[in-house]
Amino acid sequence: MVYPVSDELWELIQKDVSKDCLMLFSGSWRYELDIKYIEHQMFEEADLKFHTNTIFVDPNSDIFKYAIRQIKPKTLAIIQSGLFFRYRNIEDIMLDLREFKELIGGGKVLATVPQERIDFNRLKMSLEQMSENIGAILLGNDLVIEL
Repeated sequence: MVYPVSDELWELIQKDVSKDCLMLFSGSWRYELDIKYIEHQMFEEADLKFHTNTIFVDPNSDIFKYAIRQIKPKTLAIIQSGLFFRYRNIEDIMLDLREFKELIGGGKVLATVPQERIDFNRLKMSLEQMSENIGAILLGNDLVIEL
């Protein structure tokens, strides 16, 4: 499941995308960007028009991390991906994003997270407070995390 990308969010994303970008599990069929994409292997047979520079892997396999290391992107992007964020708490999401930063050798990690995919107690903390706590930008109901 992929979530919509607002015009404001799209403008921000395009500023960080170059040929040296790798986008993970973000619905590559939605974008006209000349970059590399990794999608979950379950989509390989889907009736969607994927870019020719899309590879399909199981994210729980060693091949997944190997592929990221071999591609050596300067920027790794995860855009509005329900598959990656899976309604987890923000601490677990941040751990994964930091691991990706290490995998790419210190390059930039850009993640946009729809608030619907974050598990947090909205009675104890607002989305604004959460974004401040992790140093994210809040665009509408989406967190933009840059590491």
